[in-house]
Amino acid sequence: MKNFSWRVIIVLAVILSAIIYILPTINQGWWPHKKINLGLDLQGGMHLVLEVDAEKSVESTIERMTYELHSLLKKENIRYIGIDRIENSKISLKISGNNNILSFDKLLDNELKDLRVFSKSTDDEILTIILNLPEKETRHIKKLAVEQALETIRNRIDQFGVNEPDIRLQGERRI
Repeated sequence: MKNFSWRVIIVLAVILSAIIYILPTINQGWWPHKKINLGLDLQGGMHLVLEVDAEKSVESTIERMTYELHSLLKKENIRYIGIDRIENSKISLKISGNNNILSFDKLLDNELKDLRVFSKSTDDEILTIILNLPEKETRHIKKLAVEQALETIRNRIDQFGVNEPDIRLQGERRI
């Protein structure tokens, strides 16, 4: 008889648990109903990390400055042998003739304030000048590239009406 009463108690407990579990699906009026706000991870959201190639922006700035230097030299009638971009962040310029060298020095002081002389060497009246961007300017260009990428991504995600987007920087170059 003792064994029988324990079995009845266990069966009744299981039936009562099943009724409590099934009851909210049958009659929803009396059961408290609060919607659970699922986060993006549970709603099928995504976590995406992008890295900005900031070196590319410095390279394109140097490329643009090389083109501007070429145009300025032609405009000022300064004869040069060649302009080349070296090491992705430097410009090599070869100028011949003392008059051209003096004219270039004036041009560098007046027009090309962003560029700094990295090195100068003279060989048979040919002056080879290597120009580069200061470190402060390079950091500024990289920072602007990251900020522009962040703003572009924000605008593109906002146009789709995504709820609660969390777009932020991770470190110096990751979004």
